[in-house]
Amino acid sequence: MKVAFLSSRGRGITPDLMLLQRYFSDGIKDIEFQYFTRKELVEDKKKRKFIVTAKNKAYKEMENIISADMSLDGSFPASSKGGKSILIGAAYDYFFKKNLLFNEGKIKNKSKDFIYYQYLFAGSPFVRRTLEQCYTLQDNAAIFERCTPFAADLCKKDKREKINKKTREKYPILNGRKILAIITVGESEKKKQDMGQLLEKYGRDWCLVTNDFTIVESLSGKYSEMRMPVVYSGKYVQTRLLLYLADILVTNFGYFAASFSATGKPFFAIDHNGSGFEQYMEKMYPDLYLKNIEDVFSAFNNPNMRKLHHELCEDLSYPYITQPEYEVMQLIYK
Repeated sequence: MKVAFLSSRGRGITPDLMLLQRYFSDGIKDIEFQYFTRKELVEDKKKRKFIVTAKNKAYKEMENIISADMSLDGSFPASSKGGKSILIGAAYDYFFKKNLLFNEGKIKNKSKDFIYYQYLFAGSPFVRRTLEQCYTLQDNAAIFERCTPFAADLCKKDKREKINKKTREKYPILNGRKILAIITVGESEKKKQDMGQLLEKYGRDWCLVTNDFTIVESLSGKYSEMRMPVVYSGKYVQTRLLLYLADILVTNFGYFAASFSATGKPFFAIDHNGSGFEQYMEKMYPDLYLKNIEDVFSAFNNPNMRKLHHELCEDLSYPYITQPEYEVMQLIYK
């Protein structure tokens, strides 16, 4: 049996697709993986035409397709022979943009970006609602209400403990402290804020871990030894692994926030570069949107925050189930 992972919108093999691949490798003996991960949205028209032609040619060799976005943008020949086209509907930036436009009454016609998928795993009520309100789907498309594989993996206690132990052995300064993770995606022209008071006030109990080097650079050598320790994950810890470590997450990346929401732990959006997630949070959940990183603990201690956060968590992820990968595998065998 062949399973193709299709990702031509620049996301590569996402954490969800990676977990599916691992699960299938362990559970299916006769499986053959295929991949198409070349980014087709490039400025060079000739190069784009070449990539699109290559993708259409690759379709003919695929038996089953799994994708995490709108990469499937043409008819899938194998569907007539029982092949499946499956979307893992994680909350990427385009969903937040679409949902916000819908709420503002600015969507006149539904998009057909997902019309070629037969089966859609909506990772949250938010994603399902956005799919139904903003996109035209196949008349017989089946929508499954399941948390994504990555969200489920973040909820596994043994996985979190294993990653925590390994990371704390590498960075002993983390021991005995909770972790505030700040994860940013994309460049920002905004000046980094002075977090001196935050680091001084909460340094005994917390450690700041971030993938944003400009934050680390702005703090270098400025504060006393009593301040909150700062760890730059860089190339030593994969960014997605910070979600297994975090006690509080601050990010501008909706996919990470939605996946993390399955754990029930607090998270906030941060003003970084105007992403769709940032815009959505500023409009819909302003109390969970931070203009200044230094406000994270005052927001966390806001009594109103807990109610809002619970409401948002329930909207951004379906309840944890042990193995959503199993249901995808069963669907392929169906």
